[in-house]
Amino acid sequence: MDARFDDPYGEAAGRVLRPLQRQIAELAMAVSNDFYDELTGRSETARILNRLTADGFARLKQSQARHVMMLLDPDLTQKAHRAASEHVGLVHAMVGLDILWLVEAYTLYQNEIYTMLRDQVPDAESREMFMRILSQRILRDQVAQVSSYRQLDMQVALAFTQIDYCVMSASNLPDLERGILDIVCGLEGDISGFVARPDAVGQLQIVESHGSTAERYQTAMEAGDIPWISIDPDQASGMGPGGRAWRSGEIIVSDAWNLDADTTPWRKVGLELGFRASAAVPLFDENGQSIAELSLYSAWPGYFSTTRIYGFLRHVQQVMSVGLQRLAHAPAIPIRKQRTYRRMLDEKRVVMHYQPIISLKDGSLSKLEALARLQGQDGSLIYPQRFLRALGRDELLHLFRRGLEQACADCHAFEVQGLNIQIAIN
Repeated sequence: MDARFDDPYGEAAGRVLRPLQRQIAELAMAVSNDFYDELTGRSETARILNRLTADGFARLKQSQARHVMMLLDPDLTQKAHRAASEHVGLVHAMVGLDILWLVEAYTLYQNEIYTMLRDQVPDAESREMFMRILSQRILRDQVAQVSSYRQLDMQVALAFTQIDYCVMSASNLPDLERGILDIVCGLEGDISGFVARPDAVGQLQIVESHGSTAERYQTAMEAGDIPWISIDPDQASGMGPGGRAWRSGEIIVSDAWNLDADTTPWRKVGLELGFRASAAVPLFDENGQSIAELSLYSAWPGYFSTTRIYGFLRHVQQVMSVGLQRLAHAPAIPIRKQRTYRRMLDEKRVVMHYQPIISLKDGSLSKLEALARLQGQDGSLIYPQRFLRALGRDELLHLFRRGLEQACADCHAFEVQGLNIQIAIN
């Protein structure tokens, strides 16, 4: 064998593959069909494939056919091949394809391609060259895919540590909930989600969310296009994954969200937003009773039931429950109202009211205590007991800075009028 074919890319490999392009294009779909016929006969892979709709399965086969053509592209470069294979590997990892099975499947894949194309290669030497190029490219494909599995494992391992730090360092509820959502939804998997607590009638009200998809989902609930998730078993909206998770105390996963009968009330909007899997994670008080719920959605079927992600969610459930027990002692503020308060802060609609502090010794004015209020568009005042719980650490610092600026300006105005008085900011 010519040493030039130790490199499965470049002009030498291209000369072997270029004459086969018409046959490859004709046979690529047949290779894909035979490949998946074999897989559907195996219980471990049939379980994953059965999460797809008929259209989804057809698209998967077409994607596999394109991958065959990419593998045998005479102009393929090592860099382009690795990038494409890493993406495929990440998809395989996210849907729960076992890495050992992946290696076995690629042996089948290689044999299938070679069997279909070997008779199209004119002579023994060219067939040997073709087999060498094919085997090396498939080996590199496997290596790149396995690296994506490792990358996702490392990402999840880091997220364990980040979750623990977030729970230990959060000094208020908004920072805890936003921090957890940022970490979880930052994982590979096209994840969106929200934290919710029940109102007086048992509907889960969203108090924090992550991503435009979750916000659009909430908007659809507010508009009545889909129902609010309920914890009431007598309501149809209480029989979905969210309601069942709340009542059972167990994480409820939907591997095929678009096929699960329990998701029917929310399906139309969810499918438009790309939901293909979900996880409802109940969060507990000191007595093990549900007090909040973390709802997560992914674009990948089976994502939340993979070993790495389900184990991670169990950890999130445990430590986030501890954080809520430490910080959650007041009724929930719906997320729309929270955002209204934060917007008012950004728009500098902070006003300081002053309460005189009188000396008990002589009845003189000792100092002024500055009390922050938010002012609505209509001039109405919103008191701290209503808005402080909606503010995280950054917003509280922002509020303090606004209050300090206003108090300093007022202090100067008092001095101009001859009143030299201290101001204490509360």
